[in-house]
Amino acid sequence: MYKFNDDTRVKIPATIQFLRIGYKYQSLKDEDIDIDFNTKIFINRLKPALEKINGRDFSYDELKNITNEIYSVIKNNDLGKEFYNWLINPLDKVKLIDLEHYDNNDFAVVDEFSYGVVEGTEEGSFRPDINILINGIPLAFLEVKKPNNEGGIQKEFDRMINKRLQNEDYKKFFNMIQIVSFSNNMEYEDSDDVEDIKAGSFYTTPNGTKTSFSFFREDEDTFLDNYNYKTIDEKTIKDVTKDCLVQDLYNYWFNQFNFPNENGIAYKFNHGKLVWNRQLKKDIPKRWKVLFLKDCIKHINTGLNPRDNFKLGDGSIKYVTVKNLTTNGTIDFSSCDVINEKARKIVHKRSDVSKGDILFASIAPLGRCVIVKENPVDWDINESVFCIRPDLKKVSTEYLYSYFMSDYFIKKAEHSSTGSIFSGIRVNILEEMPILIPNKKVMTQFTNQVSNLFEMKSKKENENEKLISLRNFLLPLLMNGQITFKD
Repeated sequence: MYKFNDDTRVKIPATIQFLRIGYKYQSLKDEDIDIDFNTKIFINRLKPALEKINGRDFSYDELKNITNEIYSVIKNNDLGKEFYNWLINPLDKVKLIDLEHYDNNDFAVVDEFSYGVVEGTEEGSFRPDINILINGIPLAFLEVKKPNNEGGIQKEFDRMINKRLQNEDYKKFFNMIQIVSFSNNMEYEDSDDVEDIKAGSFYTTPNGTKTSFSFFREDEDTFLDNYNYKTIDEKTIKDVTKDCLVQDLYNYWFNQFNFPNENGIAYKFNHGKLVWNRQLKKDIPKRWKVLFLKDCIKHINTGLNPRDNFKLGDGSIKYVTVKNLTTNGTIDFSSCDVINEKARKIVHKRSDVSKGDILFASIAPLGRCVIVKENPVDWDINESVFCIRPDLKKVSTEYLYSYFMSDYFIKKAEHSSTGSIFSGIRVNILEEMPILIPNKKVMTQFTNQVSNLFEMKSKKENENEKLISLRNFLLPLLMNGQITFKD
């Protein structure tokens, strides 16, 4: 596991703390996620929230009109004044927040959400660490860094004022965002020069070049000690850490290029050499290369459609389709159709699913992949599930899986669609996708670190399956009185 980075020291604990005070966790891998590109509003959260606080149903056409109007308002050159007035006093507009009854609102956090300006790519975007959604609307974000980060908290101030707030493409987002906060999880230093603040936690409201930052005033210890924190179950913690650790490590190493160099120091931060790559249209580390996916895999196979080949519903072999592949990297066998052993052999002759392969859901939404842990004996796949076998001389299974699950790949693949609506990806398109190949040492380091995470995750999943199986066995017996518990 990659220890003592911004995620493990600050971001994950901060995210969990939000959940303890009542926020919900919004994963970017949820299957029902629906984000309006122009405003970054999460429609899947906006719809039920607006219906609750306005006391009526909203059609998706109405929601589209609302987000279009919000987009029109936040594009004003007024530092967000009109949008702010809409929030606090909607008048004849739809009420976006219930300021009188806070419990009517939906509070959520989403980590590493990208404010992209060109649909289908993250080029030119910014990505705050923790984003606060109120009724699906991104109204605040936090940037959290580990203690003693390079440049201190002043570096974050400079990036905010001199880069983000000066970018014309970002101004609409900051007209909507009400609060921005920065922390490196350190105590304030009273002796700090006001022009060079290194430590502490600060907040601001975006105000162009006049933006200033304020100290947090800590609550009394008794308030914090007596606060009624919510209990967070293990599954939620797993969802947060899984979303953060593997994909953030991939992003940190292979998008930001801050993998550890030979001295264990972040490569790009330490002025590591970058060279221009024409295929990716960006700088990449020296001696790294870019291949097409077809050049670093052995094959892409698929399963078989029943049609005239066999019938569903006969037998006990699980017939896995894209709907059974989850965003958590697992197979949900509970809703599988079944086939018999003869049909399995017919399917397997084509799929050839084996240990170490990657199952890939070819139908939207992308981001549903599974690493096959053992050779299948009681299941196989249909034609919409791709079975991808990495060429281990070029890439590791863990690296290729992380690539398929990355925001970069998903957006690149969706952008490759020729239609107006992305419905899936074909084998020939997938084979032509570019993939960044690091040097062997970095590939090995990454594989070793995420392998530990995958192994830990697999053990937990096995434990959960056993508990679920035990529950399903005992519950009917309890219901009909065949077994009882002593007081």
